[in-house]
Amino acid sequence: MIDLSKNQNPYYPTKKIYRKLKKEVKSIKFYAEDYVKISLPKTSGNRRITERNFLITNGTMEAMDLILFAKKKKKIGFMQPTFWGIKTAANRNSYEIIEEHFEENMEYNAMKIDELAKKVDLVYLCNDNNPTLSYLDNKELYKLIKDNKNCSFIVDETVLTFDLNYDNLTIINYITELKNLNVIVSLSKILSIPGLRCGLIISDENNIENYKINQTPYSTNIFIAKNINMFLNERDRIKKSKIKIKNNFIYLKKSLEKENFKKLINNVKYKYTGFMLVELCDKVNYNDLIEFLNQNKIFLSTTNKYYGNLRHNYLRISAGKKKEFRALIKTLKKYLNKI
Repeated sequence: MIDLSKNQNPYYPTKKIYRKLKKEVKSIKFYAEDYVKISLPKTSGNRRITERNFLITNGTMEAMDLILFAKKKKKIGFMQPTFWGIKTAANRNSYEIIEEHFEENMEYNAMKIDELAKKVDLVYLCNDNNPTLSYLDNKELYKLIKDNKNCSFIVDETVLTFDLNYDNLTIINYITELKNLNVIVSLSKILSIPGLRCGLIISDENNIENYKINQTPYSTNIFIAKNINMFLNERDRIKKSKIKIKNNFIYLKKSLEKENFKKLINNVKYKYTGFMLVELCDKVNYNDLIEFLNQNKIFLSTTNKYYGNLRHNYLRISAGKKKEFRALIKTLKKYLNKI
């Protein structure tokens, strides 16, 4: 079975992480700390950002809930399609939802987001966006947030963490200046540890203290409490895995853009993140193709099922090893011979 549906790092968790977690199994009889403390790596970049700007959460779903609950706002706005979790969090926290839709090119429009920010109390921006891979440059985003001081922003950078140039692309460097900015990141994807439920909120330290007030005690499990600093110090190893992921995707993109796939594929979108978006030709039967891949033990995210407001049929291919991509290409060729 080849699972390319999860948008996770295929080179994680490492054997080192597995060994460390196995040694700590006996610790499950203890509670974790109320609020897990972190020690930032010496290579963490912006010196103005300290441990007080971070809050460890039970995944990004808890991060969203904590921010929405603390802000006690009335209206939230976001582009569609985007990560489904924000809509469920907004409904749980009784927000009025204002949705705007991407244009045909599925790219962010700063002017449109600026207009949205003036209508609502809080804007959610997934950057890069899941599932469209839309990205708003951090300098443009900085200006947008600075010019809308009456609106709070949640910027979800979970997808962006796969980019080798993350340190230069992230908006985190402006956290200490922009009091209305909250960055959230899931470690589930880049470290492939969704079962441990580990998210981060990075924000002004006064915001962080407000979020802590409403965080359920012991919401973070003991394995995260004991290992968060090890995870945050994996930068060099993670960088090596990002290089592999990028090279594998470049190989896949070149293969899918060859002439023999013209009957099947209209366009391939990839931005050095954890997944690739493949637009199918209009005549291709999406459900039939997904079923064929499943029969051949290859599983992709059923993007059209979860993001029905996409204007065309897309395959979302998550990060994989080169041998898995070779098997995918071989199976797609078989499908071409079938239709």
